[in-house]
Amino acid sequence: MFSPHGVDLGTGDKSGNISLWGPSRETNLSPRGAGSLVDSVAFSGTGDLLAVADYRRQVSLWDTGGGTELRQLSGAMPQISTVALDRDGHRFATGNASGTIAEWDTVTGRRLWIRNEHSEIYSVAFAPNGKVLAAGDRAGQTILLNARTGNQISVPLAASDHDAVRSVSFSPNGTLLATGDNGGVVTLWRTSDSRAIRRILVDPSHSRVPSVAFDPDGTILAAGDEDGSATLWNVATGIQTGRFADHSKVLSVAFSHNGERLATGDSDGTIVTWNVTTGTEASSPTALGVQVYSIAFSSDGTSLAAANDDTSFTLLPSIIADDSTAQLAASLV
Repeated sequence: MFSPHGVDLGTGDKSGNISLWGPSRETNLSPRGAGSLVDSVAFSGTGDLLAVADYRRQVSLWDTGGGTELRQLSGAMPQISTVALDRDGHRFATGNASGTIAEWDTVTGRRLWIRNEHSEIYSVAFAPNGKVLAAGDRAGQTILLNARTGNQISVPLAASDHDAVRSVSFSPNGTLLATGDNGGVVTLWRTSDSRAIRRILVDPSHSRVPSVAFDPDGTILAAGDEDGSATLWNVATGIQTGRFADHSKVLSVAFSHNGERLATGDSDGTIVTWNVTTGTEASSPTALGVQVYSIAFSSDGTSLAAANDDTSFTLLPSIIADDSTAQLAASLV
């Protein structure tokens, strides 16, 4: 995931690794407690706060400027699979394997509300205005909630053939919601009336779509699929406008702040940034050697965060800015 200004990029993987890339700075992150599968990382809208969720029931909040762990919510809830920060960084939401969705205060760590959907939650996302929270689940539904109260605000949005919803993402203006499912389909929903306006078959072989992301102006949608590619789609027409081939499952995609770069993270542990216009690699691939489940750029575009498969956090100079692959690893243990 890119931070809102697109300078930092963060990624996360299933064994407890987080990596963070930034230009001309290297910061050692040393979280308290033992490492575990890290499923999700997310930046706040200002880019100065990074949330990291791991499967053992812990969420940690980080100051990205100084690489300081600000707060750790140990025992928040078991088997956390996804995390999202609202734009101003005051609240974050979590979803877990048992279907529980909760929202938390980032300053106090206090839980604001909790609800159970009885089906594993794969992805959560705040609307840009912070008023709505979307959650995609294993049962093939996307639930829209009042982000302040946790109350459901519309009927669940059903995926194609009721395939599990692996990824959710709001457009920058909040008028559209994109969902990617296990059947290889991305659905665009109009948020004003919760109607599906377009379904896009991303992969004819119907492999899963674990990540979707809008570009900054909301005209292009990127989708990563487990058949080994990231594709670009015109939101207005549903026509494919680009394809970036990978040799492994593409598990995460993120646009830079200006929309000129797309970052992908795959199951082989490789992160690549692509030139959206030319379709070529914008930097040399960074090989982490472990699966990358979540990537995030910071809001100013200078740093990249990666969660890796070896129970460590890393901060790296931005591969967007200077193509550097210098890396510092810090054990979570």
